[in-house]
Amino acid sequence: MRKKIFLLTLSVGLLLFSACSKSAEKETAVSFKGGTITQKDITDRLKKIKGADSAIQQMIIERVYENKYGKEIPEKDIEKEFNKIKEQAGNSFDSQLVKSGNTEAELKQKIKHQLAFKKGLESNVEVNQEKLQKIWETFHPEVEVQQIRLKNEEDAKKVKQSLDEGEDFSKLVKEKSTDSKTNSNEGKVKFHSHTLSVPKEVKEASFKLNNNDISDIIPVKNLMTKKTSYYIVKMIQNQEKGDDIEKYSDELKQIVIEKQLADQKFVKQSISQELKDANVKFKDATLNNIMDSLIQQSNHFAK
Repeated sequence: MRKKIFLLTLSVGLLLFSACSKSAEKETAVSFKGGTITQKDITDRLKKIKGADSAIQQMIIERVYENKYGKEIPEKDIEKEFNKIKEQAGNSFDSQLVKSGNTEAELKQKIKHQLAFKKGLESNVEVNQEKLQKIWETFHPEVEVQQIRLKNEEDAKKVKQSLDEGEDFSKLVKEKSTDSKTNSNEGKVKFHSHTLSVPKEVKEASFKLNNNDISDIIPVKNLMTKKTSYYIVKMIQNQEKGDDIEKYSDELKQIVIEKQLADQKFVKQSISQELKDANVKFKDATLNNIMDSLIQQSNHFAK
């Protein structure tokens, strides 16, 4: 979604909007069902964003989705995401917030935009039995493991030897693992067969383990950096899926949704349909072409 879809240079954008008179700032620049965006709204956004190439487009998408789906976002969900960001930032949260130019209220508003956008995308996902059955064929239920990640094979071999000699897995996680995201929790992580955040090699090796078994060294090559990390996994709780697909219906539905949301073609077509349904119009003729390519895609949208 964030990929650049049109080009509008900052200098042209600032020239265009700085030319507006004070009275013109209150005029409606864009209208859609349920709301409007004024010239001043656009100008204010440009002041905070470096580069106006995607600012107008993003603003329209945010407002359209918030207008349609914002009321469905509970405050507790916004607070949950806000607290997650705050926890991840730790002691540097306040300084990072200042550096970004946002207040806590503005950050929460951005979170609401993101949640409304996700809600809108999910509403366009069709979940049917055929899709569920396709996921079921390769599905393995959620497992819980402890993992140790190491930078090189030599370190991995030393850790594996220590484990073979009876060293405590949790102790070695704390002392040796380079995975900062899981170290504070004894290396514990839960995942199923379609979890995207866990390497395929780690998942496949883990599913073969019985409870309390420890894996061999698992090499994982990062295709972007070309670097190899080395994992060692201890199974805490494994489970067989059995034959009852209904037992995992909620998980399977969520996997279908997540796979669809990861499809950029689907995302663009979904946005396009929402903009068309919202009847987005520009009163400033110089802005007429900004959304043309997106809205035109709606003619090809199919769930």
